[in-house]
Amino acid sequence: MLSTIRGTHPGSRKRNKGFTLIEVLTSFLVLSVATSVFIGLYTASLSLSKTSELNQLAALIAEEALVDLQKSSHGFVWPNFSDVEQNTYESVRPVKGGNAVNIAEYPSVMPNVERSYQRVRTQYQNFSWEGFARLPSLDANYVEILVVVHWLHDGRPQQYYLTSAVPRSVGEGFGS
Repeated sequence: MLSTIRGTHPGSRKRNKGFTLIEVLTSFLVLSVATSVFIGLYTASLSLSKTSELNQLAALIAEEALVDLQKSSHGFVWPNFSDVEQNTYESVRPVKGGNAVNIAEYPSVMPNVERSYQRVRTQYQNFSWEGFARLPSLDANYVEILVVVHWLHDGRPQQYYLTSAVPRSVGEGFGS
């Protein structure tokens, strides 16, 4: 009796265990596509994070400027509301310096580490703000205030707007 050993029959081929060249190339292709998608999402996430951080800082600067305009109105030259046209924004300038565009001030509490201190200082130097006021109607007992914060992000100018209202008496007597 002839016994046949499995796989040694003259008509059968012995199959090597392993991957073919096509399978290896396909797996590299899938891996490279997945990696490029991941890197693209990661860089977009970093960009979005930076944009969000700058918008948050702009909002903080706008709030601080708005509080300055409301609480320290005597430190600013307000439009003469009797000469101003209704519903037009006029510039509100600081008494010192007289420029309509103001560089954002550093926070009162700064980091102790030199590198962090320089980072915060550099960020604030890239921001400036302007204040505007308008009288919504001639008989209005309040004045609308608009603060516009300006900065550059990736070489493009950005702006953040914040509005509020103060009693008309805040600016009375401080007009130009």
